[in-house]
Amino acid sequence: MSFWWVLAAFLLGAILHRLLFSNGHTTKPKKQESVRRKKDYPKIFACGWYPLLNSKDLKVGEVKHCSALSEEFAVFRGTDGKVSALSAFCPHLGANMAVGGTVINNSLRCPFHQWEFDGQGKCTKIPWLDSPPEKISVPTWPILEYYGLILIYYHPNREAPTYIPPLYPEISNGNFTYRGSYVKTIGMHLSEFVENSADIRHFASIHSQMKLPFSRIPIPGVRILHESSWARDEKQSHIAYFFEKAHLSVFGREFRDQATSIITFVGPAGVTIFDFKMQIGRIILFQTHLPLSRFETEVRFNWYAEKSLPGIVVWYVVGNWVSQWKNDIDIWENKTYRSKPFLVKGDGPIMKMRRWYSQFYVDEKDIKLSLIHISEPTRQAEI
Repeated sequence: MSFWWVLAAFLLGAILHRLLFSNGHTTKPKKQESVRRKKDYPKIFACGWYPLLNSKDLKVGEVKHCSALSEEFAVFRGTDGKVSALSAFCPHLGANMAVGGTVINNSLRCPFHQWEFDGQGKCTKIPWLDSPPEKISVPTWPILEYYGLILIYYHPNREAPTYIPPLYPEISNGNFTYRGSYVKTIGMHLSEFVENSADIRHFASIHSQMKLPFSRIPIPGVRILHESSWARDEKQSHIAYFFEKAHLSVFGREFRDQATSIITFVGPAGVTIFDFKMQIGRIILFQTHLPLSRFETEVRFNWYAEKSLPGIVVWYVVGNWVSQWKNDIDIWENKTYRSKPFLVKGDGPIMKMRRWYSQFYVDEKDIKLSLIHISEPTRQAEI
């Protein structure tokens, strides 16, 4: 019955906050992009799947420009419904094909001289030639449509992906329905989010106070007690897990009806999946991260729930997670990265997590960039 206590505490908290603190304010620290931060964090982006757009935001025959991961992408949906991602700049004279470009059947036409490129990056038409030279092409990236998201697989050498994110038949077969989304851009290096899961000691100081959903407003008298652990998948090297059991303390009285969650980190956490399990139902939340730059990350939350689960419950559970996530933002936006942290007993498996995460980086000396030629065609998948 802890849920009903929480609802009661939520209403009480909202009233008390409005009465007692409506004239107060807190000063949010300004995020820092200091020389020290730029020096200490990794300078390249980790290899993996990242969200570019929501599927619904790219219609058939539409092209959009996306700037992320130190790349400029022209993302378009052909008349066959498939999405392609090309390097935005035409190899001819460098026009941005996503700005004023036109989708012609399943190809993208450059607005400058009307050269056309198909979804594999191959030049298929130059207006004043009978046929274009075979070698002319632009780089492309693998695309996956995944539960309402358009994912791109990033690798600095544009190597093919070796895995796809986990599948959820309960969503595909309609047993779970889409319930909502939330987007926010923050000044965080992506590695911090994964490291946060292994840092078990910060939960008591940062995540013990219950907040109003989707806010930083505390609910008086309601505390969250955590039991958490981190582990890598022994069979799938690109997967790691964060396990969480949480129960509540309401004005000092503990309620042991536990809500459990399994958080799946897919690759470098471009895609992270939260599986919330309660006695009354289950919610699947996709939290995805797109590095717009080294210290600017667009975070998307898209969630699904069992049809029978009341909307107020879904809103509360997801909103509570988002409010707890927000508690970390000021720290993420202002901290630096310690490559050799001074850890003590009980700190959690931070170095184990870092060793796991390091597999997604390519050594800078092994990066081979080419802006014109692409050796392997990309493949389209859809879920």
